[in-house]
Amino acid sequence: MVLQGIDITGIRSAGGSAAVNGMNVFSPWRRIAGLGAALLVAAFPAGPLQAQEAAPATEPTILSVHPLGARAGSTLEVEVQGYLLEGARAVWFEQGGLQGRVRDVRAVPAEGNSDSEAAGEEKPVLMGVRVKLEIPSDALAGVHRFRLVSKRGVSNALMFRVNADAVLDETGQPHQTPSTAQQVAVPAVVNGRVVSDGEEDFYAFELTEARELRFEVFCKTPGKPPDDVGLDPELTLYEPTGSWFDKERTTRLAYNDDPSSYHVSRLPQLTYRFRKKGRYLVGVGAFLGGGSPHFSYQLRIADSSSPTFAQLDRNGGNRVPVPWNERAFRRPVASGRLALLESRSAVSNGTGADGRLTNGAASSRGQPVRSGANGRGNRSSIVLVKEQESSERAGNTLSISVPGIAEGTIDRPGDVDRYVFKAERGQQVAFEVETPQVGPPQFNPRFGILDEEGRELFSNVYKRLGRQLTFYLKTVEPKTLYTFERSGEYSLVIGDLTRRFGNAGFRYRLLLRPQIPHVGEVRTDTDRLNLVAGQARKITVTTDQEEGYSGDIALVLDGLPEGVEFYPGTEVKAYQGPVPEDGLRPRFSPTSESVTIVVLAGADAPATPLPVKLRLLARPISDDGPGPGLLIKEIPTMVVRPSEREKES
Repeated sequence: MVLQGIDITGIRSAGGSAAVNGMNVFSPWRRIAGLGAALLVAAFPAGPLQAQEAAPATEPTILSVHPLGARAGSTLEVEVQGYLLEGARAVWFEQGGLQGRVRDVRAVPAEGNSDSEAAGEEKPVLMGVRVKLEIPSDALAGVHRFRLVSKRGVSNALMFRVNADAVLDETGQPHQTPSTAQQVAVPAVVNGRVVSDGEEDFYAFELTEARELRFEVFCKTPGKPPDDVGLDPELTLYEPTGSWFDKERTTRLAYNDDPSSYHVSRLPQLTYRFRKKGRYLVGVGAFLGGGSPHFSYQLRIADSSSPTFAQLDRNGGNRVPVPWNERAFRRPVASGRLALLESRSAVSNGTGADGRLTNGAASSRGQPVRSGANGRGNRSSIVLVKEQESSERAGNTLSISVPGIAEGTIDRPGDVDRYVFKAERGQQVAFEVETPQVGPPQFNPRFGILDEEGRELFSNVYKRLGRQLTFYLKTVEPKTLYTFERSGEYSLVIGDLTRRFGNAGFRYRLLLRPQIPHVGEVRTDTDRLNLVAGQARKITVTTDQEEGYSGDIALVLDGLPEGVEFYPGTEVKAYQGPVPEDGLRPRFSPTSESVTIVVLAGADAPATPLPVKLRLLARPISDDGPGPGLLIKEIPTMVVRPSEREKES
């Protein structure tokens, strides 16, 4: 990529990795250096040097909970802080199991008046809600999402972690230096909080033998306004070595302030192999040194073979529906994917292996629909081809068919795997890459398709003009579409983007399949819906049409409270300026459409004491009829009666 005459194609994602004892860790200096390129083209956002002031809330908003977790079978009190929580009366867990009861609600003393307060502007008061939680002994380990219910409706969701092991609270004594570190026994789970700017909490542990441990931090990460107060955590591992000049001196062994893989978890972790017994320290702080009473965290120290926080969350806790996302390296690519994609299409006919129509059916727009998967009865014909390093070194090239899955590992720097396949003229093929273990920013899988003369026809690198119209942006994409213009044999080569990295975790699965027109991701930013009787709220829904899907998509709201109706609506969109040159966008991005749904609560609609789950469904429709309903999201919804003050205003 060339930026104003500077070639930065080789720069990896911000947060480059460095190897320490076989573990990929991240250097803050490399992270800042990676951000330096962005400084040339865009204003750098303010970092979290301190808790960023949230935008004024317009409905109940909770910012933090402390402590952040507890062991199954325990009873404890936690404090939830947020805005517009006056009259909070209930705790609502989305999946049940855990029980909570509001003990009291109070205003949190302010640290000082802001300029806007001095000018007489009215601001929401930060409230503290004391809640008694009861965790059943059979509660699943993992995160459990909860909300508060007040007279204004239901709040946003926060996460509370249930642990299978005992949980300690950080000591009330200062432990922000190596000499005052809080002693813990391994394995350990500790609830803590980074309150002050520049604070780093130290925990000491003793090892009696060489051992490999994993260190993880769980917390609320920064999000979107108005509830964007969150901790951007960093982990540092030390050995107290001392010196002639300073007996308290420590040697830093490892550092991480970034996720080990963005598609597994957004929180950092370290795995370190201690080669000798002794006393060691781990420090928890905020990136760039911020501090806030809202910066609660949970530190876990465990054997490297134990399940991670992310694995525990997938197998337990709140098993909420996972949103559909096919343009991410984390989504699974398996033999059943063709049937899964076809289930998101309204067409019931099959197609041949080349993706062409077999029975003359047409979409609702009169265009051919290549819905299938090599015929409905042949989905099992997808062949998995596993790359073997011994075969590669012997110069052998593996053959793969369409549909088929290539599976391999980029196990060393410079490693490139090669496959050959045949394609027919006019054949429309989708290439999907999955990184099941390590993905960006560590492993950036790049593949290219070469013709019989060895010329590269295309790759999964998407080049387009950036928003500032002053540079070209290049990204490695997990999905690429292509229509072959000639029949013949083609080569597929895949490796790391820079060729400089590779290890046993750089695994990939690459699916070659016929394109299947279908409904892609359907998304809405609506997290909850508080309806005032006699008033309306809107929900904006954006739908993606993948791989040439041209049918209709019907949206339905199911489970409406009594006295509530919904209607399709229109909305005037603000002018966004000229559209930049976006390169071969259809190859890498779906077409998208947005619609507005107006939800109206009648003046006589009864108030709901607790939230109800409003189900947003999407149904693909063609001339042959509707397809199955797709559950997009469950939206907690309440109807509240207007207060006397609101009536007067």
